[in-house]
Amino acid sequence: MVTIDVVSLYTNIPTPLGLQLLEQFLEQHDDEINPQFKQLIINLASFVLNNNYLQYNNIIYKQISGTAMGTALAVAYANIFMLQLEKRIVLNTQNIHNRNIQLYLRLLDDIYIITTEPDKIITQIQNLHKSIKITYTKSTTSAVFLDLITHFKDNTIEYEVYQKPMNKYQYLPYNSFHPQPTIKAFVLNELKRYIRNSSNEEYYIKTKRLLYKRLINRKYPKDYLDKLFNSIDYNTIRPTLLTYKIKNTQRKPIFTIQYNLHSKHLPIRDILRENWNMISDDAHLQSIFPIKQIIGYSKTKNLQQILSTSKS
Repeated sequence: MVTIDVVSLYTNIPTPLGLQLLEQFLEQHDDEINPQFKQLIINLASFVLNNNYLQYNNIIYKQISGTAMGTALAVAYANIFMLQLEKRIVLNTQNIHNRNIQLYLRLLDDIYIITTEPDKIITQIQNLHKSIKITYTKSTTSAVFLDLITHFKDNTIEYEVYQKPMNKYQYLPYNSFHPQPTIKAFVLNELKRYIRNSSNEEYYIKTKRLLYKRLINRKYPKDYLDKLFNSIDYNTIRPTLLTYKIKNTQRKPIFTIQYNLHSKHLPIRDILRENWNMISDDAHLQSIFPIKQIIGYSKTKNLQQILSTSKS
């Protein structure tokens, strides 16, 4: 197994080459892209890449290479850049014939490869372009990729949750001034993430115990945690978590109220639920609110915002 990190990818993409690869990508997807927009996309990308400015010590600088961090174009542009380059390796006839690459995964600048020729593949990636600098690790037993630790055992891949050594686990305190459903959802969704990212129950239990201990340190009541932790079973829920779900694009109306000491103790959900018939029985209101609304909270000003004035 090989894991690779492309160093400072965004700022190291040569603009002429990046635009050339973008044009190649668009040509390869002619059937999916309206020809009228092809040149427009290239022109707009060129404008963005050639007009990045920053100010430091009252001096304005122009970025002459790479793409700016945070610009809306950056992710798709960097992804296309890497895609067009890595094809030279993944689709290499010799690599395919010799089955040098069993698995190749990439998320932007993070790459995970299972290969019989790690040194050869690493060299090929290093030679993709002089601007591409990488760091890498090799192992025959385990490797870290994104938020997973993968283990190679008996010709199978097992995986568990990876947590960085420098993580301080400063989770949301139990007594934080947040809606109770927010705190509950955080705990449950973290447990679900652990289940999804643990290939067996042993890995899940290990990580779950660490989470329990860390939440106790953040002043979560033991009885509260016991109830939530016992409400989720690994074997029952994991098949559902691993099933692809089509995202519901229907926008539900949101009933927004400010979260404060009064709304904290006001049972808005119960009030709406018990009196929804007042809306559903009225044809005009039913046309405006065809489905029940989601309760949303907006935050109040904190002490800093109250005491300070914003800059003009």
